[in-house]
Amino acid sequence: MEDIVFKAKYRGKRRTFTISLVPGGCGSWRLMIDDGYYGSFIQYCGKWSFRPQQSYYFTDDQEEILLNQLRKRYPADQF
Repeated sequence: MEDIVFKAKYRGKRRTFTISLVPGGCGSWRLMIDDGYYGSFIQYCGKWSFRPQQSYYFTDDQEEILLNQLRKRYPADQF
């Protein structure tokens, strides 16, 4: 599976976002911004869920945008 890579503004700066499958991670995905870890995505009850590393990293709207990036490419029901 291909990584999802896109550029977006975060905290006032343009950054590189990468969503990638965790090797041996039982279907979990991780979010990296530039070179830092910011959280993980999991499937829960047939839907994608985002778990930020820290609760203050993202607003609810920002979390939804991130989830939409993953849903577009990898619908949860395909796994």
